[in-house]
Amino acid sequence: MSALFAGISGKALALALVLLAAGGLMIGAASLIFKASENFKSVTELAVSQAKAAVRAEYEVQIAKSNSEANARIAAQTRAIVQVQAEATDKIAEIERDRAAARKDNESLPNGSSCGIDAAHSRLLIR
Repeated sequence: MSALFAGISGKALALALVLLAAGGLMIGAASLIFKASENFKSVTELAVSQAKAAVRAEYEVQIAKSNSEANARIAAQTRAIVQVQAEATDKIAEIERDRAAARKDNESLPNGSSCGIDAAHSRLLIR
């Protein structure tokens, strides 16, 4: 080994060794920085994916709540429609009964099938 470094003075050799050690330390430090940046990147990506999942879950909860409220309103409207239809059906049946009774009363009068209106027929209209 001494033949390899025979032409180099002691100070130059010491300086070369110091520079070599410093270079090794710099490579080691760069490697640590690279590893740290990779770890930071993976932690950041994990945090972002967890935040996205939390936001997605919150949106799903809000959508489910909104759907539930909309379904409740639809059900209330459906009940109201059914009630109005039942009332309308009852009213129509009542009108039909009154109409049938009026026809029966009209036909029971003398000259019930004749055209025109007399005093007996006009009393039926007043009801």
